[in-house]
Amino acid sequence: MTVRFDEFVRAADAAGFGPGIRTRRWIDWPRIIAWSTVGALVALVVGGSYVAAYVL
Repeated sequence: MTVRFDEFVRAADAAGFGPGIRTRRWIDWPRIIAWSTVGALVALVVGGSYVAAYVL
């Protein structure tokens, strides 16, 4: 089956992909929060071991 460009554009516009249709970018907040928490805990452990090794 061959689809002409104008048919493709018409079908894409009908599906909601036409010009002027914008959607908000999806942000994965649970993943951001989880990895930020992991990073903070790693920084706390590494920083604590650094302080324990060089200060005490």
